[in-house]
Amino acid sequence: MSFRTEVALAVLQELIPEESRKLQALVNGYNDGSVYERNSKILLKKILERVIHDCDSKRMLEYNDDNCQITQNRKKSIGILYNNKKTIAQKTMLDL
Repeated sequence: MSFRTEVALAVLQELIPEESRKLQALVNGYNDGSVYERNSKILLKKILERVIHDCDSKRMLEYNDDNCQITQNRKKSIGILYNNKKTIAQKTMLDL
């Protein structure tokens, strides 16, 4: 997980992020963020589940039968991108 993602997830866990000493310590590099780790994984898993669900609802574009060849090719490319996005999200969930 990137540092920016860690910080974003930590911000979501704070009631008043701008006043949190723990969050400031994380941002300034004084702690490793382990205090946020457990809940960050839970939040990230929920986010990834939503991403996967969204991808499932849109990836069927890959198999469209539009009459216009240009539109059909574009939809197919978009569907493939959603399929790839889903694969990345699933692999990331396995690493949690």
